[in-house]
Amino acid sequence: MPYADGSGQLTEQDCTAYLMATVNPDVLAVVHLPAVPTFFDNNEPNSTALFAITDVRYLSLGTYGTSPLSASENENVAGPDLKTLPDGSAAFIAIPIGFSPSLIQQVTEKAEALGYNVMPLSEAGSVLDPFLIYRNKVPNEDVAAEAFAGNIQNVPCYQGPDFGQAPPIDAASWSNMRQYAPEGIECAPSDFLYGSCGQDFH
Repeated sequence: MPYADGSGQLTEQDCTAYLMATVNPDVLAVVHLPAVPTFFDNNEPNSTALFAITDVRYLSLGTYGTSPLSASENENVAGPDLKTLPDGSAAFIAIPIGFSPSLIQQVTEKAEALGYNVMPLSEAGSVLDPFLIYRNKVPNEDVAAEAFAGNIQNVPCYQGPDFGQAPPIDAASWSNMRQYAPEGIECAPSDFLYGSCGQDFH
């Protein structure tokens, strides 16, 4: 759902162009992007680089919570670092840092074999569950909704007091982001390692 975190200009509905999803701290969180927006790759700018018109100028998926994570732990997968699957989609798996080193290694190895983007999942605190934030920044905010169907600002901004009570209509879906809407599932480690949980998006 759209989330106002104070780091960007609010929309007229008081939401920023981010999507947030809270997740449980003791299971795997798997997110699938059926279609990945095109983005400007500024990884190696040089004097001959040309600006290309793309769907978005930046996109990322990151994990946050009460535990301090650092860039070296790859808690945020963005732009040129994002791995895509053969069909052009992308999948991410967030692994709780509280899992045993052996279990983290097993899940990481399977996820990498599947072509997934792997990141740690922050810990929960006394009043805060870990959460994921998906960002895609469109080139022109003024014409964003009309220019790119997958713009996060196309998702309604929930105005109620409790996000847990928000209706499905206020969440990202095909109806408001088309094929760019993220979809996710939570998996027990055994269901991911030995079953098909998190591996049957379509």
